[in-house]
Amino acid sequence: MVNGSIYRLMSCPTGYEVISVGADGEFDGLVRECRACGRGEECTLGSCRDCSLCEPGYLKILEGVEACSACPVNTYRVDAGAAEEADCLGCPDWSTTEGGAGWGEQCGRVHMRRRVLPCGDK
Repeated sequence: MVNGSIYRLMSCPTGYEVISVGADGEFDGLVRECRACGRGEECTLGSCRDCSLCEPGYLKILEGVEACSACPVNTYRVDAGAAEEADCLGCPDWSTTEGGAGWGEQCGRVHMRRRVLPCGDK
């Protein structure tokens, strides 16, 4: 409180979410703070209220304000919220991705001349 005014936290900067620190664990309109997004979560909006899970094909290993990053090359991730590299699955033999793949079908076949073809092409 400054000069009798009460300030209410409405949103947080990019990479943070608004949380309650109420004793009962419920959202308390009088007690709010910003918390960095956790592992497997991000908030990339300029003004954040809630963190969201990393999209399929992406991961975030550490708690912090950074956005999720693509799964490594030659891997994919079907579900949202990957929190470690092991959550990104390896492509089948003779296939690859460029990273950020959300399902196994995005692993393209490696052609003999090292071109990557979609799995349905010959």
